[in-house]
Amino acid sequence: MSSPKTSVESGITPNAASATSQSSPPAGRQATDPVSNVHQDTEDYDMQHLAGDDPDNLYAQVLENAASPSDRPDTSRSASQILYLGETFNLTHLLHQTSPNRQQYAHKLHYALPLKPRDGLGFQGSHENTALSELLRLQHVFDIPRVEICHELFRVYFKYVHPHYPILDRWDFAFRYQDLSNPPSYLLLQAVLFMAAGHCETSLLYDVGFTSRYDARLTWFKRARALYDADYESDQVTIVQSLFLMSFWWNSLTDQKDTWYWLGNSISLATTLGMHRSTRHSDLSLSDQRLWKRIWWSLFTEDKHAAAALGRPVHIRMRDCDVEPLKETDFDEVALPNVDVFGAQEMVHVLYVISLSDLSKILERVVEKAFVSQNQMSLITIETLRDLQATLEDWAARLPRDLQLRSGSDCLWTNNLHIAHSWFQILVHRSIRPRNATDVEREESYQGAMKAASQMVRIVEELLSSRRIQQCPIHIAPALFAAMGMHAIDICSGDVMREQLGTIKIRLSMIALRELKSTWPVSGGIFLLFTKIVRQIRDQGYLTLGEEQPRSFSSQSTPGPINTGTVTNNEVPTAEASGNRSKQSDINLSQPQESQVNSNSDGVVWDPLAISMPFSFPADWNNDADESLWSGPDLDFWMMPHGEGNTY
Repeated sequence: MSSPKTSVESGITPNAASATSQSSPPAGRQATDPVSNVHQDTEDYDMQHLAGDDPDNLYAQVLENAASPSDRPDTSRSASQILYLGETFNLTHLLHQTSPNRQQYAHKLHYALPLKPRDGLGFQGSHENTALSELLRLQHVFDIPRVEICHELFRVYFKYVHPHYPILDRWDFAFRYQDLSNPPSYLLLQAVLFMAAGHCETSLLYDVGFTSRYDARLTWFKRARALYDADYESDQVTIVQSLFLMSFWWNSLTDQKDTWYWLGNSISLATTLGMHRSTRHSDLSLSDQRLWKRIWWSLFTEDKHAAAALGRPVHIRMRDCDVEPLKETDFDEVALPNVDVFGAQEMVHVLYVISLSDLSKILERVVEKAFVSQNQMSLITIETLRDLQATLEDWAARLPRDLQLRSGSDCLWTNNLHIAHSWFQILVHRSIRPRNATDVEREESYQGAMKAASQMVRIVEELLSSRRIQQCPIHIAPALFAAMGMHAIDICSGDVMREQLGTIKIRLSMIALRELKSTWPVSGGIFLLFTKIVRQIRDQGYLTLGEEQPRSFSSQSTPGPINTGTVTNNEVPTAEASGNRSKQSDINLSQPQESQVNSNSDGVVWDPLAISMPFSFPADWNNDADESLWSGPDLDFWMMPHGEGNTY
């Protein structure tokens, strides 16, 4: 990678960097001037400096402050001055018992602390301070692009990222980052640049000195990670925001520190701050209360998507939280003069975030019902599936008009919302396994999943046609994976029409994955998997069958022989065998704990938990360097990577 141009290389001075006029903060908001040295962070606070620089006085200071509410410190400067005390914490009980205003503190869990500003870096000791500072400099964590490039990246961030994850105070960010040569938080800045690099024009990244979009995102992610690992930032809310943005680095399916890791760290710190609890009775200002709610519901939503995508239990459970649902007033903000850089709130953005958070509450129930122990399997009935499906349908019916799906809709947020809805419908029908379902009910469930998968592909086609696919959030990758898994059933069905339609839908989905790979690298793993599938079908013209093959999904099928043979890679199927494939086999279903064939019928019913890829992959199936994948004129036109220079 060529070394990116930095602010120093560009000759940026504080005066030159201040491209926008520095306006006075609105009433009730205290301004925070940018720092004049990279070693200083004006809003960092150190618990070591509390009450005579003695951390052992922390609890005593909380008790003293609670006894004198009139001397409560101003919290408008930083929400990180708030200490959360849960109900079972001993200090909470002591405060409630000894405070003269016992009634006032009955429901209070967040307390203001008069912390002193910390000097220097977050790590302790002058020698260690100097050594780590030099190490960070060698990693270029303080390098920033030219001011005009930063402004363009900010514009992209607030146009495509912030509407989906409104975790920043737009006014506060704009005011603090007017002087781009000396921003208050390098950690947050690098995280924002990392996210913006996934959606901007690649020509902008080439101008900085990067060789590709992947190169830019990896570089800015590594800089943010280096600052986090060095404890450079001590403002805890800023760390929560930065970790949340860093969780969107998902390089491969085998990453140890993947999206789940970074998201879990962000949620853990947010819980430590008490963001999972109502702040109505706290010392937080109204603007900070609203910011905390937006951060928490963004964490909640992303947690549910990640859990569903990875098949893991959620970090956050609704029963552990009492944060109020989002309202339109939680998005109220002060108007900015430089809207061309930092954007402005639109009502469709507000409705989108609120609707997505409501949809994620349903997803928690889906994940919970799909993730059950063996001794609870009998509790999952057809009524469970129907209830979840009805809840999803009711959610869609109650959507505001601006977010209802209409043919030819070019609203990015409407399309994103319905991609998520289709994904969750697939999960309901595929992952919820009722024990008392009849053959007809199983067939209806299968059709419901296929309908949702087809709708998702239609939406993706619209996004590709309008060249907006790279503006989608990371959720589109696992959502497409789910839809393609359903269409893989069709291409193995033995029905010529279903095979052709399924192939078309998978190819279209792969075009989307190809375009998404530079923004969301994990898309490449899914792309490669289905490349192998299509190649095997293309090269062999038949499926590698398992030891026992059912004939059809439909319970209405006429009984017939089941092919129990296995075709090896060295065998060439005869014309008769190829011609009879549709009569013998539809798909290879793995053998679950219970038989896939209903005892009351000779037909084979759809078992959503029994789906597996009907192929025997070679040991190197995940080798991205397999050049033979790209051979064949029938595949080249849609498999070859699209030029990165295109704008979106």
